Amino acid sequence: MKLFSYGTLRNPQIQRALFGVGINMIPATLHNHEIYADDDGYFHFDKKDGNDICGDILELNQKQIWIADQWEELTEYYRFKINVTTNTDITEEVYIYNKLAVKAYNTVEINQNSNNDIEDVIKEAGILNKKIELNKLPFSDVYIFFPCFIRNKGLLDLNCTTNYVNEMKHVPSERLFHQFAERFTRSFIDKCEMIINISGEEYLQTSDVYITLRNDTCLGVVTLAIPAISIPPLYLYHSISDGNFLVKSKNIQRALLLSEQLIEKGIEIQGVPRSVIFMSEKPAKDNLARLLAMENGNNLAQYESADIYASELSLVEVPKNFNENYLMRIRSQALTLFMIELILLQDASISGFSMVNKADVDLPRKDSLQVIEKLVSDYYAKR
Repeated sequence: MKLFSYGTLRNPQIQRALFGVGINMIPATLHNHEIYADDDGYFHFDKKDGNDICGDILELNQKQIWIADQWEELTEYYRFKINVTTNTDITEEVYIYNKLAVKAYNTVEINQNSNNDIEDVIKEAGILNKKIELNKLPFSDVYIFFPCFIRNKGLLDLNCTTNYVNEMKHVPSERLFHQFAERFTRSFIDKCEMIINISGEEYLQTSDVYITLRNDTCLGVVTLAIPAISIPPLYLYHSISDGNFLVKSKNIQRALLLSEQLIEKGIEIQGVPRSVIFMSEKPAKDNLARLLAMENGNNLAQYESADIYASELSLVEVPKNFNENYLMRIRSQALTLFMIELILLQDASISGFSMVNKADVDLPRKDSLQVIEKLVSDYYAKR
C-alpha cells in the first residue's frame, strides 16, 4: 500500500521506532494544496491553487498501514485516497492523512515536518511501538457503552456531522429499524485520554466521547469510540471492570474517574458498561476467553459476513472481510453498535424505574444475547 506523507512519517528514525525498519520512499508532490498547523500544533492541509506540498510516498504492508493509523490516531485524522505526482512525472493514487475538526490555519515553514521537538516525537513513536507489542489481540476497533441519565441536554450539538454520528444516523433508515428514525439524537461531546496502568507504567489512549439521547426522555448512552486501538484491550477492560477508569479531557485537564467527569457534564451513569470489539481476525482461543471473562468464548452466531462471540457484557465481532479503511469499516459496524445502544437504553430505563420506586425491581427482561441474536437474524433474513 502506498501512503503519501508530508510530516513525521518521512523521518527514518521515527519509521524505525514505529515499524522496526526504515521504509522505502519515493519523492512526490501534491499539487494545488498547502500545509497548515492547527492550534494544537498538528499539521493539516487544504486546497490552494498554485501551491505544492512536497513529500514522500511510503510503501507499506497491511500491518504497517495499521500502525500508521494508530500513530495518526483515527479520532484526530482520517485516511483517504488522493493523486500525487512523482519526480519522474508519474501520477500515483496514494493514501494520505488529513486532520479532522480543524480550528486554525497557521503558516508552516517550508520543509518543516513537525511543530514538536523531533526527539519527543521519536520517544512517542517508541511508546506506541511498546503498546502494540504488549497487545496480544489482532488489530481492532473498540467501543465502550455506558447507560446513563442526561441531566444537561444542552451538551448535544444538533448539527454534529462526524463520520461516527453520520453512520449511526443511517442505521434507523434500514427498513427493519425505520420506526426508530426520529427517536434519537446523537452528538460528539468531548475527546479524552484514557489512562491505563500496565505493569506499573501508565499509557494513554485517545478516545472520542459520544452521547445518544432518547428524545422523549432523559435516557441515553455514552459511547467511547476507539478505532485502531493501540493499548491492549484486555487492560482497558480490566480498568473499567475494576472501577479504576481514569480519563483526562481537553476541557478538564486533571485526571478523574470517568463517572466523576461525566457528572461534571450533567451525565449520570446508570448500570454496567458493555463493550464491542471488531477484530481484523479471530484471536487465539485463550485471549478470546480472557476478553470475554469466561472459560470459552460463546460463539453466538456465524453469518456470511461475520462470526460473533459474546458474554453478557462483551461482544466480539470478526468480519469475514475486515476493511482496511476505517471510514468503510464504520458503515458495517453501525448496525451492531445501534443494537447495543438499544439494549443499554433498556438498562438505563430499568435502572431509572428502580430508583423512582426506591427498591429493586424485577422486571421481565430478555437476555441481552437473545436480543442481539434475534435482531441480527431478522435483519439478515430481510435483506
